[in-house]
Amino acid sequence: MARYLIVGGETAANPEVVQEAESILARDKDAKFTLLVPATHVRQYLGQLKGEDREVATRMAEAAVRRFQVAGIPLDYHIGPPDPLQAVDEEFAERAYDEVLVSTYAPRRSRWLAQKFPDRVEDKYKIPVKHVEASPDFLQNLGEFGPYV
Repeated sequence: MARYLIVGGETAANPEVVQEAESILARDKDAKFTLLVPATHVRQYLGQLKGEDREVATRMAEAAVRRFQVAGIPLDYHIGPPDPLQAVDEEFAERAYDEVLVSTYAPRRSRWLAQKFPDRVEDKYKIPVKHVEASPDFLQNLGEFGPYV
């Protein structure tokens, strides 16, 4: 049974991540998924998010859990510190994972990609890291999986 860590913030409920999880489950029916949402400072998000950092991160995680549940995929989640690499470090101190999926916007919109976050995780933990890009209009199409605001 492989364990997959999904790291996402504002794009935690990205439908492309669910599609990737479905693809993984087609190959490994026993795969387990955990979502890690860093409690990034709300002012850094592209959307019009309101609330305290941890509360907003929790709403994002719960929206992702609902989206995964609709697809029939169990997903637990953890809220980490604001820095995504520190959040991953804390998560790996508690649990082992076989692969990491990182959900972000396109490179020109993503702070995590600008910081080479996926590469840094892969280099540090020596496991595969896959980038999953959310569509540009992701926030406008959350539908029943919102609201984040």
